[in-house]
Amino acid sequence: MPRNFFLTIAILLVIVMAGCKEKSPAQQAVARVGNEEVRFDDFLYDFTVFPQYRGALTLREARLQHLNQMADRAVLYLAAEEDGLENTPEIQSRLRYIEHKEVLKRLYQKDVLDKIPVSDEEAWEEYKRSSIQVRLRHLFAPTREEAEIYYRRLQSGESFAKLARETFLDSTLAGSGGDLGFVAIPDLDPFLADSVYNLRIGQVSQPLKSSFGYHIMRVEDVKQSVFLSREYFTEHKEDYANSLKNRRARVRSAEYLAEKLKGKSVTVKTAVMRELLDFSKGYINLRRQETPLPAPRVTDLELENLAGNAGDLFDRALVEFNGESWSVGEFLGKLQEMPPLHRPSISNEKALARHLIDMVRDELLLREAYRQGIHNDRALQETTGHWRKQLLADEFKKRIYWAEYQQEDPEKWQARKALYQDLKNRAPVSIDTTLLFHDVTGTQLQQQITALPAVIREYYVW
Repeated sequence: MPRNFFLTIAILLVIVMAGCKEKSPAQQAVARVGNEEVRFDDFLYDFTVFPQYRGALTLREARLQHLNQMADRAVLYLAAEEDGLENTPEIQSRLRYIEHKEVLKRLYQKDVLDKIPVSDEEAWEEYKRSSIQVRLRHLFAPTREEAEIYYRRLQSGESFAKLARETFLDSTLAGSGGDLGFVAIPDLDPFLADSVYNLRIGQVSQPLKSSFGYHIMRVEDVKQSVFLSREYFTEHKEDYANSLKNRRARVRSAEYLAEKLKGKSVTVKTAVMRELLDFSKGYINLRRQETPLPAPRVTDLELENLAGNAGDLFDRALVEFNGESWSVGEFLGKLQEMPPLHRPSISNEKALARHLIDMVRDELLLREAYRQGIHNDRALQETTGHWRKQLLADEFKKRIYWAEYQQEDPEKWQARKALYQDLKNRAPVSIDTTLLFHDVTGTQLQQQITALPAVIREYYVW
């Protein structure tokens, strides 16, 4: 028998064995709705971060109730697919927004976070830092030149108390001589943490740059836990490594932005922006800004009314960058693509200008990300696929339950309700209760919860 025959059989066996490799419990389907799967890791994430179960339930009952809700969401998604909801311009713009945001996150992960290694020794040092609190006194200046003047005056014998009264508008800081009280080292601005950590009691720092400006610091006192546990550190090492990595990433991301945006310029047309702010007062309900609840800053209806009545202002350039510009109308269109909770408040000149600059920054970085082919990353496509299903399910649910859709087109509303009911019959739900309950003890669940990423995925809700 030819040698090539045995080689072919060997290759086929390798392929079959690879295909039959058992999935980990996290990747297995805990429920199926037609051809749609609900993986255990997706269920656990959703159950932990976005709990929807009601009442005083046991952990088993709560899981089963939550999984049934996720299964119903899968039916809604299948109905949205069959209905062709994704092809509407409104949904297309929202899907683009989600993809763009996730591409930017992946760019940050690839070009910043992944390039910041943290050794076990450095994680241990971070653990030691977390046990330290320092009582700080400081002076703040927006520019290095002003900070240098304060530093020289301190060296000449003037007191923190006197200079704080000149420096701070805040009456508490002005009256306390810039006393911040006790602060944990990891809670400090990442640009300041290392420098403050190395200060001795009573030592005055030279001007230190932070995310906000320049600071002169003096350590008044130090409190430190005398008990450091190697066992505790080993269990939580990843948390301390991530804490240090995220702090370093804040510093590195500033350097990264300076590199990527070198030579780029952004000009906000102040006169046009002020005119927009003044004009918007007749259409934006600013009273909502007084509530502590996370209410939408600007609703879709307000944006539509604002754009529809803007007149000549609609086509005027609001921001210019690198030979391009966005008009007021284009800016309002970009706001409408965002989830309401992501939108800026159109009421404050300084905040709006900052947001415009950030939007241009993101646009330029997005182009860089697409040039690198970030959008083809498999993990990113899986994440955007998750949010695509979530969005379509949520939007279809609105269209069969919200009265405004029934009033808008009663026949389409009825057809969608019928499609949903038909799919519930055609796509029965099957649940793997063995997998669902395999780690159901409180201790095991707590271990799963602490393993969740420190930075939760952004939630997109329109």
